Amino acid sequence: QEFAATAQAQAPAQPAQQARIDALIRQLSNSDGKVRLDAREALVKIGSPATPALTQALGHRDPLVRAAAATALGQIGDPQAIPSLTQLLLNGKALGDGKAAAEALAQIGPPAIPALEQARKDVNPDVRRAAEETLARIRQSASAANVATQAPAQQTAAQTPTQTPPQTTKAPVFAEPALPEPVRR
Repeated sequence: QEFAATAQAQAPAQPAQQARIDALIRQLSNSDGKVRLDAREALVKIGSPATPALTQALGHRDPLVRAAAATALGQIGDPQAIPSLTQLLLNGKALGDGKAAAEALAQIGPPAIPALEQARKDVNPDVRRAAEETLARIRQSASAANVATQAPAQQTAAQTPTQTPPQTTKAPVFAEPALPEPVRR
């Protein structure tokens, strides 16, 4: 899975936008799942200006609100959310809190590594395991991204002949293309 897009520079929300953000945050606690989903998606579209309100929502009494806020923060990808998401990972009140926080940190990607390295030292084995798994995902995704960006350069270099290949009279041999390995998550 790719990391969330790099967050745009966080500008404070304008008053009208802040009122919309506040209304959307309230909708995260609506009993209708569709309303909650639409509110979360709208907050993600707003982006970084919604980060402060979403980080506050991580402390909401309703675990569904906390999970929606964590999911939105991961999708936004604003590194300013890392401390709050790490606190949710370490001190979540409900079973799903740590999982939602870990998923969001994985989406933020490499900027979350220092916080996750600290979480690996937590006394709670569930927190340590979540931190380890999230670090592994981030590193695997970063490694895959590096391979993907290097492959075109290597391919171009391989396609640029340095000298003319010798002419042969043998029939060409074609190898079957290798199938990609299945992605394991």
